[in-house]
Amino acid sequence: MAALGEYGFKMGVAFQLVDDLLDLTGSVERLGKPVGSDLREGKITLPVILLLKKADAATGDLVRSAVRDRELSHERWGTISRKLVEHHAIEEAYARAVTFVEEAKQALQVFPPSPEREALMALPDYVLSRDR
Repeated sequence: MAALGEYGFKMGVAFQLVDDLLDLTGSVERLGKPVGSDLREGKITLPVILLLKKADAATGDLVRSAVRDRELSHERWGTISRKLVEHHAIEEAYARAVTFVEEAKQALQVFPPSPEREALMALPDYVLSRDR
């Protein structure tokens, strides 16, 4: 069924976006790993891409050096974290996750109401609300 494939794809993208956001906004206690691990591993995620599109050259250089050096000092992380909020990159990435969740739910509308459909309809809300 194409509808289930679309649902799965949209849910997967939403899950990954939320995971990327948690890496930037969560806590080591909740995540079980340091915040900013993706940057430390040289990974550029959507919130960082959005920041790079909006930020000044100095911020871009700071992000690129963190990714290149795979080093994220407390000071460097503080600056990047502030810039992510200042440039609304976190909000925008979350809004995109919400869009994917809504599209995933929409894909299920081809199925008649059932307990199974309702269970699948509830999963996207969990993905958006997860904190670890």
